[in-house]
Amino acid sequence: MSNLLGVALGGSIGVAGSIVSNWFLESYRRERLKESAALAFRGEIYSLLILIDRRDYINHLKSVKAYMEENREVRNFSFYAEREYFFVYKNYIDKIGLFSNPLPYKITKFYTLASALLEDVERINKQGLLTANVDEAIRFYDEMANFMEEIVTTGHDIVEIIDSRYSH
Repeated sequence: MSNLLGVALGGSIGVAGSIVSNWFLESYRRERLKESAALAFRGEIYSLLILIDRRDYINHLKSVKAYMEENREVRNFSFYAEREYFFVYKNYIDKIGLFSNPLPYKITKFYTLASALLEDVERINKQGLLTANVDEAIRFYDEMANFMEEIVTTGHDIVEIIDSRYSH
């Protein structure tokens, strides 16, 4: 009977060891995946922030708005965004649940606002402003500049959070 108890105890220890080691291995893999996804998002978002800054889009929007206010004449502002700029987002969106708050919220906010802004720009590039009313055009460009400022602020928040959690 004691041999049978020893075998059962040894088998239980072996099974428990296997379960624990598999749990640690899966936990390690999940942490590596979370880190690589976070750093991929950081790279894409930071690159977009650099583009916005170096191309001075916010100030250009504000200067078009100021021109319209001063001259009471509708002007079009356009820039080209014909490539896919959200490759990481499209390929890693299913990993967003790995992150703790507030990253999922902020990443979603960033890309939703950026997508809406690019959609507006695409429409302007193709059709113009669709208004001859100066005051409507001024409000539209003011809103675009505010969206872009919100995108930049949110993007910097994301980069800061990711740097604090995943930079070694």
